[in-house]
Amino acid sequence: MIHAKQLLIDLDDTLWDTYHNNKHALSILYEQHGWSAFFSSFEAYFALYMPHCNHLWHLYRTGVINKQSLTIARLAYPLHLAGQSVTAEQMLALNDEFMALVKCETACVEGALDMLALLKPHFKIYIITNGWTEVQSAKLNKSGIAPYVDQVFISEQIGCHKPDPQFFHAVLTATNSRKSESVVIGDSWHADIAGAAAYGLHAIWFNPQHEPLPESFDPAPLIVTSLDQIPPLLLPPSPIPIP
Repeated sequence: MIHAKQLLIDLDDTLWDTYHNNKHALSILYEQHGWSAFFSSFEAYFALYMPHCNHLWHLYRTGVINKQSLTIARLAYPLHLAGQSVTAEQMLALNDEFMALVKCETACVEGALDMLALLKPHFKIYIITNGWTEVQSAKLNKSGIAPYVDQVFISEQIGCHKPDPQFFHAVLTATNSRKSESVVIGDSWHADIAGAAAYGLHAIWFNPQHEPLPESFDPAPLIVTSLDQIPPLLLPPSPIPIP
């Protein structure tokens, strides 16, 4: 069991179901703009969109591209492949529509709210996210996550992204927290787990896809494949009642 006082928990695809929420929002956009004329199906469109979007997010986290470049490129890429000519201005306007739809999505990762309900009485809970300021509050409030959260730390506001050690330093400084009493929980090996390790923090890797361990760290991260496995790692065992 890890002896902790505060938990630094990632939001997207750790608590808030980014994959399915964004996919649903995109499917609405796909229908509204008649993109079925360019693709055999929404799934065919999404199969082009998603891998490229993940690649762009990696470039964004590592400082290779900025927010506007990501915003334009992720929506333009499938349309370019379909032979459509689009402008940056059109993609920025389209992104505004997409973000408005995303704000209406509410699905959490399975077990997220139950986990938070178990952990909240025992720990300070801080959200640590590379997501964008304009949508993170809506995600937290509409999904039911917000009541369990003590404070939210967004990379845009801090001025650096996970996995930069300065991000974690800023969070611990703002919350007057000690490394030895803090645990990072997240689904991204690169942003959450490697970032925590680089700063000397304990970490729990939420790995529902059973991905292989990319590298070893000290302290070694704990690995779970479902969120209901996390409370037993952090909470003392319940006393056995005496008959």
